[in-house]
Amino acid sequence: MENQRAHKYYCTRCDRYLYGETTAFLATAVNYHATAYHPTDCSSWTSSGIILSKQYEGATGPLPEYVVPYVNAERRVPTITEEDQAMLSQAGIKW
Repeated sequence: MENQRAHKYYCTRCDRYLYGETTAFLATAVNYHATAYHPTDCSSWTSSGIILSKQYEGATGPLPEYVVPYVNAERRVPTITEEDQAMLSQAGIKW
């Protein structure tokens, strides 16, 4: 089944791969990536056009899993200064 395999596109500027479950999803992801990070690059890929790119590497293995947790690693409460408290109280927020 196609959606169990990852389609890969290599971004030469960022030196990393972009993945998609289908070529349509990959084309959309590459377009968003190009618009956000490389506005001078092509950002009008289609599902049938992206497979013609040199950076497209086809359907390989399963989609990679996100293994790095997105959390505050320090696990400490940030210090709130008196200036911060004054700003928060102006907005009606009690600290």
